[in-house]
Amino acid sequence: MAFYEVMYIIQPDLESDELLDAALEKVNSTIEKTGGVILSQKKVGKRRLAYEIDDYKEGIYLLINVQAEQTIVPVLEHFFKVNEGYLRYMILRLDEEQGAQLIRAEKTVRPEKEDSDTEAVEPAGDGVLEEKSE
Repeated sequence: MAFYEVMYIIQPDLESDELLDAALEKVNSTIEKTGGVILSQKKVGKRRLAYEIDDYKEGIYLLINVQAEQTIVPVLEHFFKVNEGYLRYMILRLDEEQGAQLIRAEKTVRPEKEDSDTEAVEPAGDGVLEEKSE
């Protein structure tokens, strides 16, 4: 199985949580139906487009990292072309090293913040320089 990075832009009209989640869920279900595994997904947010696409000057960017067979690429291309609301998409195949980094990042459990991180910083005190006038 290969590793892929899928970035796509959806219409800014879909910014409400319900519509955005529905658009994201459609892509996720398409990936899972073809046997792919979603390693991570990120809502990058609303950004201004470099040029107008279908009279839209802004779009909502979403990024998904996937592990799947090569057959997922034409399936996703067909999905983005047929369904409305998706302005642009890009599917990149990652090399094995980048894929291994994704898996390591997914397996890494981030430790909870310790109490030492929240300690107050001590004032500088005597280290403050004063200007002397003569």
